[in-house]
Amino acid sequence: MPGFWLDQPFAPDYVGLLRATRRELRQADPRARIVLAGLVYDSWDALEQVYRAGGRRWFDAVALHPFTRRPDDVLRILERNRIVMTRHGDASKPLLLSELSWPSSLGRIPVRYGYETDERGQGRRLTRALRMLAAHRRRLGIRRVYWYTWLTRETSQSYPFDYAGLRRLQATRVRSKPALRAYRRTALSLEGCRPGPRPATRCR
Repeated sequence: MPGFWLDQPFAPDYVGLLRATRRELRQADPRARIVLAGLVYDSWDALEQVYRAGGRRWFDAVALHPFTRRPDDVLRILERNRIVMTRHGDASKPLLLSELSWPSSLGRIPVRYGYETDERGQGRRLTRALRMLAAHRRRLGIRRVYWYTWLTRETSQSYPFDYAGLRRLQATRVRSKPALRAYRRTALSLEGCRPGPRPATRCR
């Protein structure tokens, strides 16, 4: 995105930075693994540009920010990126979802990016997405999924992601949103656990 990388087309300079960074990091720590910067929106097109600029040998994993209206479309975004990776001989490199989110800003601010929802919808979409990604993690080589974000102030009138938190800071108090319960319940279920009296859980 031009807002994140002003020099366009971005790939030649980005791959140059990637190459130099990898060399320095591997000298400092030979076990270091290099994760491609999180690609957003038409991420598969950006990834194709990285490959065409000679970037393949300089990263060990691909990070994505699959922001979209429907949880099912998250899977489609990952599939399109995996097709590009396979075409360039990188079928075994892992995918990391370094940002996954649905802001609960719908009806609270006038600005719309197209994937906003309310607080209950945030929890439902989170649950659907995590279960779906877990079901397809081996097929798509998904190594990590990170929710964006844990805590937000929710005071902005122009930035939906100020409402993306699982918890909100309200004056001086932190309040949990329905999405936090959904996150905890889903994560425990996927681990074969069930909630018990806090903080205890029962796992098989």
